[in-house]
Amino acid sequence: MSAPPTVVVPCAGKGRRLGLPFPKELIPSGPGRLAIDSALQLVDEAAAADLRLLLVTGPGREATARYVRGRCAAPVAVVGQDPALPELAGAIRSALPWCPGPVLVLLPDQVLAHPAPGLLDAALAALAGHQACFLAAPESDPRRIAVDGALATTPGEDSPNGARRLTGLADKPGPGHTEGFDRVWFGFGFQPTAAHAVLEQLHAATEHRLTENDFRTGPLAGAPVLDCPPFTDLGTWPAYAHHWKDTPCD
Repeated sequence: MSAPPTVVVPCAGKGRRLGLPFPKELIPSGPGRLAIDSALQLVDEAAAADLRLLLVTGPGREATARYVRGRCAAPVAVVGQDPALPELAGAIRSALPWCPGPVLVLLPDQVLAHPAPGLLDAALAALAGHQACFLAAPESDPRRIAVDGALATTPGEDSPNGARRLTGLADKPGPGHTEGFDRVWFGFGFQPTAAHAVLEQLHAATEHRLTENDFRTGPLAGAPVLDCPPFTDLGTWPAYAHHWKDTPCD
């Protein structure tokens, strides 16, 4: 019997850019919706019957845990982020002891432009034959690519679900360094056997020390990249205002 898959949602960040008196994942994102609902909806719409949700939290996140437990139909567990393991990679590493099977990571403040039922099932199908995968939206605006998690991809003839293949990765590459990137990532997944290598590559990219050789020799090189709808990262006030400008209020 295979180990069940887990969706990990890291909610331990400080949210300093917004300066809110409550967790940023609980900011309204539409009529009757909060930012984290985009991730929760993907979990609820997945066909995988054994899918579980694991929140990684920090101090002051009790309201988030209560909301998710009341909102999500899947089994929910909550773990604290180890203070000795900082950043996103540290949050995911804090969750690994409770993740015996494939892991999908979704961020709580990234909101899809429209529903994408089956997206997580497609990611799990991709992981059945690969060590890692990404969920990403096509992007051609260099201003967006410069400040986001940027991916370079190429068509994959043998990829599952028409997925492309990953040929390059950078985190917030900056103006003038966006050439060759064609997508921004929304989520990612990995097999437990590749967890630490995947997280090391992502952490190195965050610190702008991921060399081309380190990328090519790690599990992310050639990983399937599945397209998702456009999305907005609600982590800044300009992005939040832009999101509401395009959001119907009825």
